Amino acid sequence: MKLMSRKNWGRMLVGTLLYVLGINLFLVPYGLYTGGLMGVSQLLRTLVADVLHIPLGSFDFAGIILYVFNIPIYLIAFKMIGKRFFFSSLICTTLMTVLFSFVPIPTAPLLAEDTLASAIIGGYLSGYGIGLVLQAGTSAGGSEMVGLMIIQKKGDFSVGKINLGINLVVYLCCLFFFNMQVVVYSVIAAVASSLAIDRTHTQNINVEVRVISKKFSREMKEEIMQTMHRGITVIPAKGAYTGQSEEILYMLLSKYEVSQLYHIVTRHDPEAFFVANEKASVHGNYLKKLEG
Repeated sequence: MKLMSRKNWGRMLVGTLLYVLGINLFLVPYGLYTGGLMGVSQLLRTLVADVLHIPLGSFDFAGIILYVFNIPIYLIAFKMIGKRFFFSSLICTTLMTVLFSFVPIPTAPLLAEDTLASAIIGGYLSGYGIGLVLQAGTSAGGSEMVGLMIIQKKGDFSVGKINLGINLVVYLCCLFFFNMQVVVYSVIAAVASSLAIDRTHTQNINVEVRVISKKFSREMKEEIMQTMHRGITVIPAKGAYTGQSEEILYMLLSKYEVSQLYHIVTRHDPEAFFVANEKASVHGNYLKKLEG
């Protein structure tokens, strides 16, 4: 079973590294908190350090706490998502935990006293990283995994918005432990992260595709269905000028599948006419794919 293509492995590796760098280099040195399960893990890490007085130094224990939180989520997700997505996400979560433990937290903030700039940069960088991970057809677990499972059941959501909603609970808890300044800058970081996730991973942007072909290639249709696991509606047509019989293959895809479809179609019929319209409004029984 091939989990991902080389390109998607690269996206996952880069995205995971950017996420960890955004948090460890720009948010943690200022005492800021991300949202979702990572935010909860950071809160617990702070309580361990302050209440139990355990010196952690540059070691971020939050990554290990996050990994423990992900265990029940993966047990639930195993029955809801594909095997490829499950195992690739498990690898991604493990890699993230390792990076959190080994990427050092600066003893002094990189941007001196500019907390606002650090919140925006750290939030956007970590969000962009998560977006790349999701774009690769996997996830890092946590609230992103929960968001993807909700998308699969009900499509009128986006991962960034779901993540932002979960964050509100985290920051209400922060109000009881920290001053308002920490909460405000943490919310700014969360908003920047949410915008970056949705900008990078547009799972809800559907693409309406029409392929007009004269070759009636059964092999092409079978490859599309077997490789991409997408259904095809075949519409008989006739050219107004030539009078030749044609077929219109009608499909709905995510935008990251369009390039794959184009290569399949042109390999079977180099003269096929290819039309793709983004942001199609889709309702009803349409599959929200999680696997890349």
